[in-house]
Amino acid sequence: DEINVTGEIPIAIKLIEKKINIKSWRDMWLYICNQMYELDSMKFLEFTKDEDFLGKKNRIITLNKNECRDPEIIGERIYIEKNLNANSILNYSRMVLEKYYLTDDFIYWLQ
Repeated sequence: DEINVTGEIPIAIKLIEKKINIKSWRDMWLYICNQMYELDSMKFLEFTKDEDFLGKKNRIITLNKNECRDPEIIGERIYIEKNLNANSILNYSRMVLEKYYLTDDFIYWLQ
């Protein structure tokens, strides 16, 4: 589904029966990536080669820190792009969760 969340502010997410408060889309993206890495780090590592995470200019999930404009490390050696707009974060978050078969276990609340 195409949902436009531009200008919206997330306040909480629920993932795998755990609800947490968040302050931004970026917080949501970092939380989801860290949780999925902890759940299955080898699966998350596969995203560094997955074409779904190519992005328009740079990879969104990569082993090369220099491929990101604003990198955040996940685990010991995987980097994710933090410089994404709200819609991109929501779409990439869903894509990550889809690959773990967890889209039905994800809910977010807006302010």
